[in-house]
Amino acid sequence: MNAARIFFLSVIVAVFALETAVFGQPMIDPTTVAQANGSLTFLQNIQTALRNAINLRVFKFPIPCQKCQDAKLGVQDFPELPPSIPLGAADAQFFITKLSDPSAYVPGDAQKAMPFIADYGLLVEGPDELRLLLLSTYSQSVRLITSNREGMVLIGNIDPIFPDVKDRLARIFK
Repeated sequence: MNAARIFFLSVIVAVFALETAVFGQPMIDPTTVAQANGSLTFLQNIQTALRNAINLRVFKFPIPCQKCQDAKLGVQDFPELPPSIPLGAADAQFFITKLSDPSAYVPGDAQKAMPFIADYGLLVEGPDELRLLLLSTYSQSVRLITSNREGMVLIGNIDPIFPDVKDRLARIFK
């Protein structure tokens, strides 16, 4: 991806953040802009899910989840998840802050050429929907799973924050 496109996407994300801070919501419809770029769609979905979260719980797959790499997955494809741990305020704030920050992700649409095999997951309970945010220590990325099996595959590369996320998960699952 060229530097001009990275700069342009960074400006768009910064404008949305500023408009949200000043006006309570973006003045430009972010969905329209996000359709032009998968990374913005991913970030917008993550931010919305975390902003609306009523409860966050974390779980660890007993064996890495191979089916987590399938293209058409919905929350309904996970009828039995491993036992989850409710996150305390500090841990919940850590994940909300880190995963909502655009700088947490490698910018652009570039994805690693490797399967998405999840080790951990966050249950993100919102007022109207349960979402799963799956975490892969193998690919150092996260994948948002909603109830919509037919939607985009929403995966983001979290290399910039991966060491912090890995350390936090290790502490939680001691």
